[in-house]
Amino acid sequence: SPALAEAGVSIYALSTYLKDHILVKKRDAAKAVSVLNCLVSEAKSG
Repeated sequence: SPALAEAGVSIYALSTYLKDHILVKKRDAAKAVSVLNCLVSEAKSG
């Protein structure tokens, strides 16, 4: 995700047949959740 990259969060993206996963380092978890919550809010506000 460009937003996570801009926030300095490295990810490991894993896609399966049923789900997609984004793995982050434990030390970056709070920052990643914050960035993703902002993206959700932006998407909902249209």
